[in-house]
Amino acid sequence: MSTDLISTNIPALNPDDLGDTALQIMDDFRVSHLPVVSGTEYIGLVSDNDIYETGSDAPVSSCRLAIPQPYALDNQHIFEILTIITTQKLSLLPVLSAQNNAYLGVITETQLLRGLASVTAANLQGGIVEIITTPANFSPALITSIVENNDMKVMSLFANNVSDQVEAVIKLNGHDTSAVIQGLERHGYRIKSVFEGDGKYNDLMQERYGALMNYLNV
Repeated sequence: MSTDLISTNIPALNPDDLGDTALQIMDDFRVSHLPVVSGTEYIGLVSDNDIYETGSDAPVSSCRLAIPQPYALDNQHIFEILTIITTQKLSLLPVLSAQNNAYLGVITETQLLRGLASVTAANLQGGIVEIITTPANFSPALITSIVENNDMKVMSLFANNVSDQVEAVIKLNGHDTSAVIQGLERHGYRIKSVFEGDGKYNDLMQERYGALMNYLNV
């Protein structure tokens, strides 16, 4: 995990902080969860619903927190972070040190989105090709070879099993995908969709990406 993903800007709650205080912080930072920390010890994650159920005039330590408490370690991969946040429907995730379990900060949905954009090369210019094939025919090494034989590079490649097929998304470092498509088709890959990503398209995508980041930072 990149330490750039970990934020210390969002205050952690002390166990004796009142629910009203927690709700105000949540409103200020546009989140619905906050970590409860005593010193550097992570106590748990409290939600706005937990506070409403307990009463906003009660300390957050009196909220009945879920067991086990959600958190990530600072040596976990961003995809593991994504799984925890999405499956548990969290607005942020506390991060602890893998060495001593000390509380380090949180990863918010905004920071997670930024990290995923970097990992998947979504914030870089280039064409996108979606292909469909059988599990037996799917070979990342072959796909990479086909792309590189056409003087391009694979920036990212993600695959998903759908029934008895594999659907894969290939992000390229160039805009003209025609030669790559021909090569893929010669090796039995069916083209589902293509996004050539010319300059104007990428400028628009960059603009929308920037607008989204600005909105999430409001």
